Amino acid sequence: PRSRMTSISEYDHALNVLLESHGLHCPLPLSGSVRQQLFPEYCFALDDRREKKRALSMHAAARREASQAAREYMLLQGRAGQAAAELNFCTPLTASAWYSRWEDLPDELLEGAFWRWVKRFPSLRPLQESEGMGIPLWYVMSDMADMNLLTPEWLKATESGFCPNRIACGRPASVQRTGTA
Repeated sequence: PRSRMTSISEYDHALNVLLESHGLHCPLPLSGSVRQQLFPEYCFALDDRREKKRALSMHAAARREASQAAREYMLLQGRAGQAAAELNFCTPLTASAWYSRWEDLPDELLEGAFWRWVKRFPSLRPLQESEGMGIPLWYVMSDMADMNLLTPEWLKATESGFCPNRIACGRPASVQRTGTA
């Protein structure tokens, strides 16, 4: 193999290209350090561009993550709204089944609807003392199950009428239309 000796004319040509381009082009056999020594502002500008590009990509990634987190939060809020709507049709006897269906949601999203719901039922008045005390919802649900065992049947029957899903099969007699044909 031939020894890679570079001629002075090649250095001269490369140096002329570097000077004419104001540091933009640095052909071989010149090294990058020659450009850095002769045109430090060009190297600073390159570093500045790299830093700005990196900052922009990091900002875009942060915005994507924030957008994804906002989407997930909105989905959770929607599911929490569905859970709250479903809870409105529950009695104290069916609330534990409701909780088991929605236990994948964070308790913080369910608690507000749950404590508003509890206030409708006289048999659950002792539970109202637990509101705002930081007691986990699963523990409150187990207390409610114990209270359901002690609730008299007449009160259970009364409370079952507190739910809005008690739709009669057909219309009441006072509302039925009579045909005049």
